[in-house]
Formats: sequence, structure tokens, C-alpha cells
Amino acid sequence: MAIDFREAGPPGDDDSLSSTEQQIGLALPADYRGFLAERNGGFLETSGFFDENVVVEELFSAGPTPVRNLDQIEVMYERYAGPGSDQGLPPFLIPAGADPLGNLICVSADEADGGIVYFWDHELVGEAHRSLDVDFRTFMERLQSEEEFFDGA
Repeated sequence: MAIDFREAGPPGDDDSLSSTEQQIGLALPADYRGFLAERNGGFLETSGFFDENVVVEELFSAGPTPVRNLDQIEVMYERYAGPGSDQGLPPFLIPAGADPLGNLICVSADEADGGIVYFWDHELVGEAHRSLDVDFRTFMERLQSEEEFFDGA
């Protein structure tokens, strides 16, 4: 990853990660769980560009952290995919982060493609999610700062 965090959560402990899994009813894929155990969410120093349409500013935490205004996976899952939600996020997608426009970066918990990262556009109806065809570790490694992304294009 060519960019770092301006503010990161402390390492997630096994109890908080297990609690998150229990609350959303899904197992966290291994590489995503590993990320949360190392660095439990946070705000990136600069927007991270994966491609021209996928940018990330915030990565959500498993449970509360001392990082102010950092969204939690459990809260975001309930808001976008939980019972009674009309937002349309498929229930197999775990919200992992957000872009500046309110779109979500998600990780699949589906048996067929568990661990694959998806981009979910909150303004589209129906098929609002698309696979980025990478796992979470690769997604993070491929993030670039705006300068690096556009200079390399």
C-alpha cells in the first residue's frame, strides 16, 4: 500500500472480532480478520485509489475504538443490510469502508467467493455491487494516493 493512515484503530482483539461476527451473523474472511486484528479500521492519510471509480477514505472498525467518528462494521451492516433496511446491500457483503460519496467497500462472506472485495454504489438500484476480483489484502496493497494514481495513468 502506497498510502498510510492518518488515524488508525488499535489492534482488534479476538473478543471484539468474534462479537462483530456474532452481531452481523457472518464470519469475517481470514485476510480481512487479520487486517482488523492488526489495525482495527481508521482514516487514510489521503484518499486511496484502487481504480478510477473506487476510492476509499475510511475503513470501518470491529466494535468501538478511540478513533473519533470512525464507523463500526456492525452499525453499517445493520443500516445497509440488516432486517428492515431498505438500502439494498446484499446480506452476504460486509461493509469494510467508504468512499467520499457514501459508497461502500465491502468484503464478501459468501461461500462461493468469500473474501473478495466488492464496490457498492448507494445510488444504483438492483445490481449496485460489483466485484473487484481481489481479496482484502490485495485491495489494500493496490491502493495508491491520488498523485501516484494519476501520475501513473
